[in-house]
Order: sequence, then structure tokens, then C-alpha cells
Amino acid sequence: ASEDISLSLIADELGITPHQLSEIINKNLNKNFNSFINEYRIKEAQKMLIEEPDRTITSIAIAVGFNTNTAFSTIFSRSTGLSPKEYRKKYSILS
Repeated sequence: ASEDISLSLIADELGITPHQLSEIINKNLNKNFNSFINEYRIKEAQKMLIEEPDRTITSIAIAVGFNTNTAFSTIFSRSTGLSPKEYRKKYSILS
């Protein structure tokens, strides 16, 4: 995941305006652009937490595009109901 993902960058890649892309995401997915991107970032982080047990949570947060560990932990917890550390502990045992 790139830290530099932005609405205008993706819209540009698709050949549409940022406003059009925003409308498409809002209408079809019932969420705003940031929620849409963060969902993908959290899914990637979930994989990394389990597949890379020696990697630090901060390193994973940065790798999936969060600038701070606090922002990552807050959004991760809101999304999964567990902190990144709890998630790793709970699911690493199963693999």
C-alpha cells in the first residue's frame, strides 16, 4: 500500500475528476474515500500482523499507509474490535 494514495491521484489514474470518484464511492459503497481506503489498509495490516510475527506494529502501520501508530491503532480497533496487539495475539495462535 502506498502512503501517497489520494482521491485526486486515483481519479487521475481513472481519467475522471476527484468529485466524480467521490460520488461513485459514496453512492455505490455508502462510504467516503477515507473510509474506503482505510478498509483496504486495515485488511492488509491484518494479514501482515499474522504473516509477519516479528515485524513491529509501528512498522506495519507505516507500511499500510498510516502516518502514526495512534491513528492506525484507533482505526484498526474501530474496524476489528481489537487493538493490533490483541488481534495478533488472538489469531497468531490459530495459525
